[in-house]
Amino acid sequence: MNPGPQTVRCRTVAGVWQQIVVEHVNEFQTPGSALPQALVRVNNQLYVRKCVPPQRGARSPGLYDLLDNEIRAGCRLGQVYGARFPQELANLVGYDIDAEEPFALLRAYRGEPVGSNPRFEEADAWRFQHGVLRALQLTSAAGVVHGDVTARALRWDHSQVQLVDFESAERVGDRRRRGTAATRSPEQAAGTGTVDPRDDVWAASQLIRATQLQVPFDEQLPDHKLDPDGLRALLAPVFGNAVEQRPTPTDLLGRMRGSATPLVPDDPDRHLAVGHEMFEQASRAKRGTPVSPAANGGKPARRGKRAFPFLGTTLLVAGMIIGTVVAL
Repeated sequence: MNPGPQTVRCRTVAGVWQQIVVEHVNEFQTPGSALPQALVRVNNQLYVRKCVPPQRGARSPGLYDLLDNEIRAGCRLGQVYGARFPQELANLVGYDIDAEEPFALLRAYRGEPVGSNPRFEEADAWRFQHGVLRALQLTSAAGVVHGDVTARALRWDHSQVQLVDFESAERVGDRRRRGTAATRSPEQAAGTGTVDPRDDVWAASQLIRATQLQVPFDEQLPDHKLDPDGLRALLAPVFGNAVEQRPTPTDLLGRMRGSATPLVPDDPDRHLAVGHEMFEQASRAKRGTPVSPAANGGKPARRGKRAFPFLGTTLLVAGMIIGTVVAL
């Protein structure tokens, strides 16, 4: 039985509280998400609601981290792009991380999941590849790495790509989290060094290869050294270099003769640095472990599974600095 309309409070990406009425429409799930989802209606518009029900959170506390990643990435992107938010990315518009059932509210996604074996015409294949890189150009310019750029996280409306499910997202400059996904770069798989905007390029290049070779996305790809000359030349700088020497999404777009014009301020951190630092200080206080990296052998203190409550405060400060409010 579907719940009736519910009145809830949530914050915008600028940290401003709003009271909204949420009406359940139907269950909803995307291939790249581990979080429970539903399609809901607010003010006669459709949204995707991601949440962690208390019972699920008790059994699988890692779900809170996934929701945390989604909200952090969504707030960062929303604060950087504001009213110019690009259609290529999932658009977070509200959240409540302090509720008994914390949730994120995103504008309804466009298109359909790409699936494991899409049938692209030649022109569509080019648009798809260009769209993936354009999405990563936008995330990297905002200092966000998606962390799981696979067909499961991509949607397609026959003209444009949308990158969704930022549950594995990381912030550029943070320590890398180790991961085992086959599409992750060697540095991501090992969990060494710090997050780099070019981390996602490795996975995107595998998608480009699968598209051009007409291999299903969920199948093992042959050695890239056996690729046709043009494809091998395009992607050799990705697979043949360490992350510091790899091309950026903008570089690859240029090599593919696509638009590489960024849609972001030159230095978004100048707007957000104060709020980010306040969040880190508050988060350390929340953990009760105000340990500096130097005093901890250079390792960051481990964050608890529910170190959420101060994120909204920080985003309010950052939102005031930017002067941007994204209303539902």
